[in-house]
Amino acid sequence: NLFLTILSLGTYKVNRAASEVYTSSTDGIRAGFSQAKDSMIKSANELIDGMSDLEGLLIQKENQLKDSMKQEEEIENAIEGIITFVENVVFIKKELIWNF
Repeated sequence: NLFLTILSLGTYKVNRAASEVYTSSTDGIRAGFSQAKDSMIKSANELIDGMSDLEGLLIQKENQLKDSMKQEEEIENAIEGIITFVENVVFIKKELIWNF
């Protein structure tokens, strides 16, 4: 525990000293700003890439949905055709029975 306390204190002092160097000179401020700007640009580019990936995924899913809807319509039409066929067979069978 003592080691961790000393390590934490040392880390705090190093971070504080680095902060003072950054904020005590124009070069330090410029470097800090440049670093922050680069970090923000990287984050923005990652966000744009992620949004582009999401857009591509949405387009893919939309196309899959359209294909599924088309298949559903084709299946419904096939079922209607089968029902009509069976109804005609039943009608013909009844006609044959009544005519004999």
